[in-house]
Amino acid sequence: MKKILFIITTLFAAFLSSCTQEEAAGNSADSKRVCLSAELPGAIGNADTRAEISVPVDYKLRCILEVWTRGTATSNLAYRTEQAVEAGSVPMFNFELEPGDYSILMWADFIERDAATEEKTAPNGAYTHYEDLFYDTSSLKNVMIKNPAALFDTDLCDAFYLNEAVDKSDEAIVRTLKLIRPFSKLIAVEKNASDYAKITGVTVSYDVPSGFDVSMGEPLSTTVTAEYTADNLQSEDNVLFTDYIFAPSFGGYSLPLASFTLNSTSGSVACQMEAGNVSLPRNHQVRAVGAYLAGGMVVPEPEPEPEKELEVGDYFFIDGTWSNELTEDNKANCVGIVYAVGANEKDNIDNYGADAAGKEILGYVMALKNTGIPYAADGTDLFPTPNEQYLLSNSRPYFYKQTEAGGAKDDAVVVLGKQTEFSWDIFNGITATKALLENETYTGATNKTDYPVLLVYETWKTTAVQPANASEWYIPSSAQLYEAAMKCYADTYELKDTDKDQGAWDVAKDDILLNAFNAAIEAKAAETFCGNTNANGYYIWTSTMNRDGMPMAIQIGAEKLTTLYPSPNYRTQGLIRPFLTIIK
Repeated sequence: MKKILFIITTLFAAFLSSCTQEEAAGNSADSKRVCLSAELPGAIGNADTRAEISVPVDYKLRCILEVWTRGTATSNLAYRTEQAVEAGSVPMFNFELEPGDYSILMWADFIERDAATEEKTAPNGAYTHYEDLFYDTSSLKNVMIKNPAALFDTDLCDAFYLNEAVDKSDEAIVRTLKLIRPFSKLIAVEKNASDYAKITGVTVSYDVPSGFDVSMGEPLSTTVTAEYTADNLQSEDNVLFTDYIFAPSFGGYSLPLASFTLNSTSGSVACQMEAGNVSLPRNHQVRAVGAYLAGGMVVPEPEPEPEKELEVGDYFFIDGTWSNELTEDNKANCVGIVYAVGANEKDNIDNYGADAAGKEILGYVMALKNTGIPYAADGTDLFPTPNEQYLLSNSRPYFYKQTEAGGAKDDAVVVLGKQTEFSWDIFNGITATKALLENETYTGATNKTDYPVLLVYETWKTTAVQPANASEWYIPSSAQLYEAAMKCYADTYELKDTDKDQGAWDVAKDDILLNAFNAAIEAKAAETFCGNTNANGYYIWTSTMNRDGMPMAIQIGAEKLTTLYPSPNYRTQGLIRPFLTIIK
């Protein structure tokens, strides 16, 4: 497996170099030009002892690219092509695209070296389709497993995907895309070596997701029965079988009831693995260890605990772990940066609901990026009409719907949550966000577009990855956003007396946090608070309401804190940077 991934990585590194050269020629010469490169994740799982396999000479890596229109009532396929390469060759996605909003879908898998080819037609013209091996790739929105048994006991069924929104302007696009593995790898292991030596064969049957929707980044809801028989078992690690299984982005795939038949020197034994006993997180390998031959319970090996104490500047990952290192292999699974450690004195575990009972608050995390512009599941723009001027193309929503002429709140929109007292020292993001989203005026609104910030955030949250060992995402309170921003840029802002009167306090700059933040931005895993290189920046919303029924905000630039803004008016626009709390 390591050898496979090394060769793939080498290929895509060369691809990146080619695209960079194309950029120099294409930016000025051809505004329609698009040149895409890709990066693949490292080997699945994090165990140090994985069996290596060589790359068979009779296989190739096949890459499929689809481009779909976005921002209209109907999403249409605009472009499709395929590339099949072997070691020493480089795939090139270099094509023309009219200006517009698009969704880029990419899929990479292995096919036979001498795979049959067929000429097919897409909206962009004819392209060569290579005969599928493990997956039916007729549409990347519906990648189907051809034969579930073929995914057992091989790493060649590994595959990778990407979906990314692209706004094509009049300039050429040169971009590197990070592909993600959609699988978990199940490894069934006989606990007792003496019993394993008696097993001559195994037959297993259970249901798995039948395919994968690249556009949604999730397995299909339909299932197929995976049935597999293996004979002449000869593993030094007592492995009965391995299987690649499509896993959801959050929570993993809960393996349903699995039936086993073990053939041994003393006869056949039937046993079962109870439904829900094994959870399979994406991009992990899970060893389901049990006394299978003796009919004992299957016990999944637990995920490894973090080896270090939580510290400010640590990167927080989807699986609920953290590290002070951000690498090419782990950055796709990074969701935020720790800006504070330990439970805040104004916070307690009861704020996080019944599921948090008996657990401990370990620290607080700011997301790597802002929420961005929300789109419906089919790619439709939720704010399509020209007179809906409260949400601009740069995704800085007003808090209340504006008049069609712009510049003032629509008189028909009811103001939310007026507060007679407000302060920069209010620490209640989780409960304040919940209160806003459950406000009867908002939930009962005929059209939630009357409250753009809440609709943008609520829509983002429905598709956002929810990490393990953490609260739900929330809009930070005034104190939470203030603390995170000041730790990054305290030396660029001098507190005024009016700020101190409103609860602002001295916060020291934390170089470790800022360096970690900048490193993530440099690695293209994160974006600045303002989302670009704007020096003065834009307002970032909090969930702390003021006496006018507006959220307090902070203006933050690419490298500085510009303004504390306790009293925004109805014309104010802002961005949303979600936060979460680590709970274990």
